[in-house]
Amino acid sequence: MDIFQIIGICGALIYLGAYASLQLGLLRGNSIPYASINISAASCILISMFSEFNMGSAIIQISFITLSSLSILRFLIAKIPPSVTMDEKNLADKLLPGVPLRRAMSVLRKGEWHIADTAILTVENEPLEAIYYLACGSASVSRKGNKIGTVRENELIGDMGVLQNVPASASVQLAQPSRYYAIDADTFRAALNGKEDIRMSFQGSALSAMSARLRRANRLETVIVI
Repeated sequence: MDIFQIIGICGALIYLGAYASLQLGLLRGNSIPYASINISAASCILISMFSEFNMGSAIIQISFITLSSLSILRFLIAKIPPSVTMDEKNLADKLLPGVPLRRAMSVLRKGEWHIADTAILTVENEPLEAIYYLACGSASVSRKGNKIGTVRENELIGDMGVLQNVPASASVQLAQPSRYYAIDADTFRAALNGKEDIRMSFQGSALSAMSARLRRANRLETVIVI
């Protein structure tokens, strides 16, 4: 048995070890360690073919090395923090807490930022068209024409209503020049399809915001679901 055969056997054992670890749950298929092990195994098999070349096997091993290398590159790129503004980071922390920033922004960048002196964001008993986030400024909350509260900076509007798919229970209008974010309700729901971690984060965020509103409005007879 020459050195090339020994290297080939090592490659086969590495392949088997990686597959066993995958099946036993010790490794994840979409991880850098698994991709690195595949590169090592394929390299060993490729080197072993110096003594007895096989074109078909060589193509397979080169493909494994190439695809695994691309996978590692993808993971490394994903770890690079995305370029975001402070407002975008605050938005992600508020609306999708706990979700990696790059993943959260893949959803949130479907919305738009606005600067306005005045704007009606929600209308009582009307369908909610969007989720809003007030980055700076303030908004007045009214019901049946009577002011019942104020939305201040770093607060969400319409999140619970969109979660429950119910009309706005109050009207919300900007009370001063403000910068705010808006994402269409249907667009947001579509963006959550197949993203269970993001959906759960949003549900937790909406419930947490509702709890905060209840604490602030504990003297009101009704709960404002905006």
